[in-house]
Amino acid sequence: IKASLGQPVHGVPLHDLTPLLRLADIAGPTTAAELFARLQEDLVTAQTGLTAAAATRDLHGLRNHSHVVIALAGTVGADGLHRDAVRLNSLANDPGPNPDAAFAHATSLAAALSGLIREVRRAAQTLPTPTLPTTQAAAP
Repeated sequence: IKASLGQPVHGVPLHDLTPLLRLADIAGPTTAAELFARLQEDLVTAQTGLTAAAATRDLHGLRNHSHVVIALAGTVGADGLHRDAVRLNSLANDPGPNPDAAFAHATSLAAALSGLIREVRRAAQTLPTPTLPTTQAAAP
């Protein structure tokens, strides 16, 4: 079964978020919640930036935002998006005589990021709730 970028096949996520979940376990509940919140924010910012850069035909913007996606996708285990971001970065660095390929690839990558953002949000909902430290009464 082959899916288009960012689209789950029969409801099955396209990304193996095991590396991200391992980071969450290591970080602990409080830090993991912050990690997931920042990750979501950074993914949305990169998605918005790619969309804007493609719309304004800004190769520099494509390079900048593709670097962010390369780092984030690689960290969380979204290997397909990582490869797509590397490809976009190559196209933005050397668009050749037809820069339209870079802009089209950026639009596809931005759309594909929606799936990862949804998956990260779902995974964040499964995190253990951080507990406040309990204070122990001083011994008499």
